Amino acid sequence: RVERGYEIDLEIAGLGKDDLSVDVKEGVLTVSGKRKRDENTESGRKLVRSERTFGTLSRSWRLPRY
Repeated sequence: RVERGYEIDLEIAGLGKDDLSVDVKEGVLTVSGKRKRDENTESGRKLVRSERTFGTLSRSWRLPRY
C-alpha cells in the first residue's frame, strides 16, 4: 500500500526501464518508449517474417487528485 503517491506496475515486452520515458504534466502521467526493429535473429540469420511489433508506444493516464 502506498500512503501518498502512486505505484505503477508495467510489463512491456521487449523493453526495459531504461528504454522508457515517464512524464507528468498537468495531472497526466505518460509512459512512452520505442521498440527497435531487430533485423537479425540471435544466430545471425535474416528474418523472413516477424510478428513482433516495433515503433513508438505511448500510454497516458489522468491522475486523480488527493
